[in-house]
Amino acid sequence: MVLDSTEWGALVAECVSASMPDQPLTVVEDSALVVRRPVTPEWFVYVPAETEETEGGYLCTLSGEKDAPVVESWGTSLRPSGDELQRWLTTNDNEGL
Repeated sequence: MVLDSTEWGALVAECVSASMPDQPLTVVEDSALVVRRPVTPEWFVYVPAETEETEGGYLCTLSGEKDAPVVESWGTSLRPSGDELQRWLTTNDNEGL
């Protein structure tokens, strides 16, 4: 899937809708992180989200075609550390999700 930065919003929206759509979270899309990874699945998206009591977010990997993306998603109750983000960006090691 080849995207330019103007299409990142579509990845963020895809991640949010695929994650936990029924959860009462406030999503902070303007603070989303979208990164093209050196491994497959090609795209990594982190979207911060919060409730009245906690901060966390959605983590997604995306591949496939623009009109038929393949999305894997996870929710996290804590914001990932820099080390966790680096591991998720460069490998498919999703331990701790």
